[in-house]
Amino acid sequence: SSAVGDVVTVADASIKAVTAQEMDSEEDLPQIVYFPDGTASGGRITLTQGDFRYSVGVDWLTGGVETHLETGAR
Repeated sequence: SSAVGDVVTVADASIKAVTAQEMDSEEDLPQIVYFPDGTASGGRITLTQGDFRYSVGVDWLTGGVETHLETGAR
């Protein structure tokens, strides 16, 4: 089964997603997928608003998640 989250609109923000091309959905939305063996498709999603940049990266081999907050991003 798959979960669908709420959509949140953030004014004047940009979102960049770098994911495996074969994981893009039919709706042209990038996806990061986890597999039963603990691996993942991997990728990075970055949200930028003003001077703040927040990114979430998923390692394809381990499925590990890394987050990073950067200020003064402009």
